[in-house]
Amino acid sequence: MPCKVCDSPHIEPAALPEAATAGFVLDWCRDCGFVSLVGAPPSLHGRSDDVAGNPRSLSRRALSRIRYLGLHRWLERLTLGHNTGRRILDAGSGLGDLSLDFGRRGWDVWACDAAEDSARACTPLLGERFVAAPFEQVDLPAAFFDVIVLNFSLEHMEEPRPAAQKISDLLRPGGVVAIRVPNIDAALGGRRGAAFQLQLPHHRSFYGPKSLRRLLEGVGLDVMEITTPLTLLEGVSTACDLIPALDPDRWIDRPATPLNLLRGAALAALTTVALPAAWFRCRDGKGVILYAGARMVER
Repeated sequence: MPCKVCDSPHIEPAALPEAATAGFVLDWCRDCGFVSLVGAPPSLHGRSDDVAGNPRSLSRRALSRIRYLGLHRWLERLTLGHNTGRRILDAGSGLGDLSLDFGRRGWDVWACDAAEDSARACTPLLGERFVAAPFEQVDLPAAFFDVIVLNFSLEHMEEPRPAAQKISDLLRPGGVVAIRVPNIDAALGGRRGAAFQLQLPHHRSFYGPKSLRRLLEGVGLDVMEITTPLTLLEGVSTACDLIPALDPDRWIDRPATPLNLLRGAALAALTTVALPAAWFRCRDGKGVILYAGARMVER
């Protein structure tokens, strides 16, 4: 099969350790660097009960304010000077944490997700402004949104081009798309802190700067920047890779036991220690998180 991004026939197995791929097969495009999961099982939407939680809970809201602070600042910079309105689509909204955060900041929030638990969580929050459908198939008016955010959702979509075309269809002229995905180039380069982000088989498509740029420009979007900036998430990702038990998704919604308080303190300490080293990696484009901002040109 040719590459799903650039149609190149130059496909070979991705050079990833077996411990990271867990027996799954990943194809790597020699021309653009796109990596695709081969033979993925269908319908992997939803989360297990132990990580579902309530986005309105005090602990989850507090974590969201910290987790998304860098995203909000980046988005403000992307939209500055582009006369962007306030209608925003949270594409792949999960349980609605980011949608809630956008609402608190004055955005006119819409969201979509195919998972049943997303519908249960987001419908009470957004009503008819939540659409229970995959982003690629969502039925919304053309040129409707000022901003579209795909926050760790593009990697869940098996077909990159329909997703990119949907971005182009839904953005108004001058509108901005903001994307965060795992940086596959970090994993391919041997970064230990990147391996956990494969999350196979839930993640289906993996991007580096080159393949993501190729995908967005292929549907007429003007790429403003593709970077791997230093964020708190970079430090947290490194810390959680070193000690998986510190991952806040595993314990943040559980009762506030002494053990969980200890986990929180350990996560904060290890994140602080990890940030200086992470800064050098991010400066060289080797961060585990890829940020891509693009604008819809005038039609």
